[in-house]
Amino acid sequence: MIYDNTTRTFNCSPTLNDNQILDFCKRGHLILPAVVPDDINQRTCDYLEGKIPANPSFIPHGMNQTQLDRIRRSHEPSTIFLEEWFIEYVLLNESLIGIMRSLLGKNVGLPILASHHKVKCPSEAQQWHHDADCIFGPELNFLEVFYFPQDTPAELGPTELLPGSHITHTDCKPEDKGILSEGPAGTLGIHHQSILHRCGKSTKTGLRHMLKYNY
Repeated sequence: MIYDNTTRTFNCSPTLNDNQILDFCKRGHLILPAVVPDDINQRTCDYLEGKIPANPSFIPHGMNQTQLDRIRRSHEPSTIFLEEWFIEYVLLNESLIGIMRSLLGKNVGLPILASHHKVKCPSEAQQWHHDADCIFGPELNFLEVFYFPQDTPAELGPTELLPGSHITHTDCKPEDKGILSEGPAGTLGIHHQSILHRCGKSTKTGLRHMLKYNY
């Protein structure tokens, strides 16, 4: 794997075969259970909860540490993308990058915006929805990833997806069921950004973290 930290792009060998690529294009999603190391999962949770100090690899031009701290505390804590440990073990995860290369081609750009979905459980399921910036069509120019840094069984309401709904606008009733992206800590879910989805119903008590970002 070759990573260019100036352009924040990487290149590597593809790991999906033609049939696997076609299956992704048909279904629109793929789950990688427990591929991020446990210590990185814990560090991610601690970072999101403000329990550890930030250590950015650099401060972007025109910004200062005060601004970075404010971003970190927001619902879009994209400063985590400046942490070397997060880049190495999550964004450039060895189980993930070959899939991204297979689906997006050479010189894949790393994410620049993180959304932190923090859910207090128990809670009801969301309505089914396509994101507002969805684009339907045959081209695949970017992919969305969900990262669950903690054990996320069905009882904690992981994201629910409707396979195949990325191809055209799709309507679902609240009672309709999809595929839950449940899994142990360190699970990465890759999906077409336009797929129909919702936050699933949770029945356990606790706080669920999930980070969402696009390659």
